[in-house]
Amino acid sequence: MISETPRDARRDRVEKPDDYARFGVRWYWMVDPVERTLEVFELGTDGRYVRALAAADGDVTPPGCDGLVMPLGGRWSEIERLVEE
Repeated sequence: MISETPRDARRDRVEKPDDYARFGVRWYWMVDPVERTLEVFELGTDGRYVRALAAADGDVTPPGCDGLVMPLGGRWSEIERLVEE
């Protein structure tokens, strides 16, 4: 989940992906409850992440998760509630 402060949000978008890539983590997900977006990145052969999915609404099947269907539109209010707790 994208952090609330600008410093931490930068870390989520810039520093963490580099850290995860060094360890060979194939998929990196970013859920932004403020922007109501889901982004999924796949680790490429060059060791960098490439965006494989960007979605804000509808039913999505994230890459690498065959059979999983995520109904995003109805989930944002639930995510916002969890973030507030």
